Amino acid sequence: MTRFRRVVSLVCVILIALLAPVSIAASWVRAQLVDEDAFVATLAPLADDADVRGLVADRTSEVILETADVQGLTDDLFDGLQTLDLPRPALRALDLLREPAAVGATRMVEDAVARSIESDAFPRVWNAALVASHRALVLTATAEGDGALAIDEEGTVSIRLGPVVEAVTERLVREGVALARVIPATDRSIVVLQSDALPAIRAGYTVAVAAGLWLPVLTLAVGAAAVAIAPGRGRALRDVGIAVTLGALVLLALLSVGDAALAGRSEAAALPPAATDALYDTVVAAMRASALSVAVIGVVLAAAGGLVAARTRRYTGTDTDARTEPAASTMLRSDATVSS
Repeated sequence: MTRFRRVVSLVCVILIALLAPVSIAASWVRAQLVDEDAFVATLAPLADDADVRGLVADRTSEVILETADVQGLTDDLFDGLQTLDLPRPALRALDLLREPAAVGATRMVEDAVARSIESDAFPRVWNAALVASHRALVLTATAEGDGALAIDEEGTVSIRLGPVVEAVTERLVREGVALARVIPATDRSIVVLQSDALPAIRAGYTVAVAAGLWLPVLTLAVGAAAVAIAPGRGRALRDVGIAVTLGALVLLALLSVGDAALAGRSEAAALPPAATDALYDTVVAAMRASALSVAVIGVVLAAAGGLVAARTRRYTGTDTDARTEPAASTMLRSDATVSS
């Protein structure tokens, strides 16, 4: 019976080592999916990151210049002027001014975008976009959404630039830039990541939410069972602590590997490495902190279990709790009585 209990306890300890990293990750995913405030708090610091601001400014400028067709508008203007009955020197001068005018309009848009992104109002715009992003993420995982974050059928994760372009356009209009009035609404996006596994993740949204709630409970229950079933509870507690620590360290290692893997994906999405690092580090910061906390808890449990096991060994001469083997003690006393 004692041997069976040891085997069952060992199986529980192995399960804990496997469940610990999954539970930490599932809890984090659930918090991001369910708690809008947690989602916003996780990504809000990106508004202060220079690399991310630079990425948003570049993409926003590209979208505005392309959708407004600055070069086309400039050509139309100068083509119209050339239809007038102007002297030949004036027509030549117009040809010389055509390209500088297009460059000047482009720089004017880029400067306005840069001022908008660098202004004190940008964090508020960013937070508002994050709220819309979270709601869109939930809708996209269950149906379809119109927010700033989208996951399509091919597994492409992208941030829609519509809200940012709208904010920049409003600023240009307030500054009296007539060009802003011809900037149309856009659904262009920044592609962050493409993975064939993402549609499966979307399909498993409900499972992820449930797992984030129940996996930690299951892990705690398995840990309690490992200690309760084991003949030597101190040693079992030590093994549980070691398993928890190893599981948390495995998750930390996987997060480090994920950083390198995402860097490769970002090249395909034409994202600057610095911006990708900032995005990834910000997103997984809370998960890293949770993994470190769990690792510390595991070390404490292992140390406490070691102390209990040492104390049990001192009083009983074995790692096994004396009270867990009454039958063996009775048999020993009976043999001693017969011998006497």
